[in-house]
Amino acid sequence: MADPPAPPTAQPVLRLDAVTRSNNIGLPSQTGVLHAVDMQLLRGEFLALMAPSGSGKSTLLNLVGLLDRPPRAAF
Repeated sequence: MADPPAPPTAQPVLRLDAVTRSNNIGLPSQTGVLHAVDMQLLRGEFLALMAPSGSGKSTLLNLVGLLDRPPRAAF
């Protein structure tokens, strides 16, 4: 009996490289929210974002959903 074929190499359905986001809320200096975030999500994977309030979870999801555009990132 022949061996089953090897599964194809998984390609990410979502990949973020060095996503950075800062806020400038009327202040002379910027407040960093996300600093060089790297991640990938493969087909069939599940992801849970768990972190303290104000840590950038919603900001990250807004960037992933293209509701906001980061100044420096590769999608």
